[in-house]
Amino acid sequence: MNSKIHRRFFVLIIFLLLCLCLVQWGMISLLQKPLFPSLLLTLLSVALLAFLIHKRWIQSIEDHHSKTIKTLQADWDKARHAITKEKEDLNMILQEMSEGILLLNERGRIQWVNDALRVLFSLPEEVIGKLPLELIRHSELEEATREALQAGRGATFELILPSSPQKIFEVNVIPIPSSQNTDQGTRKVEGAMAVFHDISRLKELEKIRQDFVANVSH
Repeated sequence: MNSKIHRRFFVLIIFLLLCLCLVQWGMISLLQKPLFPSLLLTLLSVALLAFLIHKRWIQSIEDHHSKTIKTLQADWDKARHAITKEKEDLNMILQEMSEGILLLNERGRIQWVNDALRVLFSLPEEVIGKLPLELIRHSELEEATREALQAGRGATFELILPSSPQKIFEVNVIPIPSSQNTDQGTRKVEGAMAVFHDISRLKELEKIRQDFVANVSH
């Protein structure tokens, strides 16, 4: 862009110089004035005019660049504010859920958990950056999260905690796709999410129903 502006400026100066030379040549021919003072006056006029045009040109370019930068900055701030608000709204929704939520990054380490999961599994305060197996020792959970991160496949299974009373969870593990594609054209996985549904009460009611049916049949 700068080279194009310089070429235009150079062409303009040459054009002005030619015009003023023609005017001076006409003045010399008609008025019979000496050549040197007229030529000197012409060069000074061209230099002054070129300086004023160049200064105004540079100022207009700077104003345009400044306006463009301000517009881009405003758009960036607006987009960042929208993304931040969406993230805060999503975190609030996940935080208020009664189900336990576990988010993992692409390396399989804990990125975020909600309060429900902390209560269900009595998690310590510092969990970010740890592996799920360090906090929830369950081989099927480890295998499901690994499959989600490496192969992009989800899984559903039951997780039983040997507590008193016994806790039974239905766990749904899903991969979180990235906006980028792999070399094979498939979506990259940038993380995984596990949702823990407490189905202990449902299992208890199902057992009561089964015992009732068995007693009636006998």
